Amino acid sequence: MNDFATWFSSGLSTWVGTLLGSASLFLAVSFPLAAQQPPHTTERTLYLASADLDHIHSRLGDGQLTLIGEPDREQVEVQATLYYYAEESILLSLEQLNGEARLEGGFIESNYTGLAPYMDVVIRVPSSFSAAVRHGNGNLFIQDLTGMVSIESGSGDIDVSNVGGVRIEHSSGGKVSTQSIQGPVRISQRRAQP
Repeated sequence: MNDFATWFSSGLSTWVGTLLGSASLFLAVSFPLAAQQPPHTTERTLYLASADLDHIHSRLGDGQLTLIGEPDREQVEVQATLYYYAEESILLSLEQLNGEARLEGGFIESNYTGLAPYMDVVIRVPSSFSAAVRHGNGNLFIQDLTGMVSIESGSGDIDVSNVGGVRIEHSSGGKVSTQSIQGPVRISQRRAQP
């Protein structure tokens, strides 16, 4: 009887071990770990005199964008927090071009594991500005501009308040909120390209 009990106990523990190992493998395959953040973070601040300007054109990749108009401001200020893999892949520039402030930002790298690199950007401009914003993925907050605001956005929520007018084209199901718009409001959804 003791030999049977030993054999049964040994067989049962092998069976339970195999079952638990299979379940662990199933869970690991079915529910992979969350993608990792880019390993590096840095902050950059850019300035541009705004004396001869009344418009900002912004072209940015992924990340959150906040654009704020301030009545007594005499320069364009960009504060960016960048999350990246390689510093040499960062593209971020602010310059005067054809009578407007031109901001461009993104990353040239395409070889990484984990989440794509991104930048969270806060732009402060004189409140008399108008704006054209082309943005990848991430939430947008725009407020306090007397000029017209034009937005093309990939995905994320869009919140626009207290501007002279707004045209929004977006291709996601993100929420769009507009408040205290002084002029025309036009909102359309682009279909994603196959």
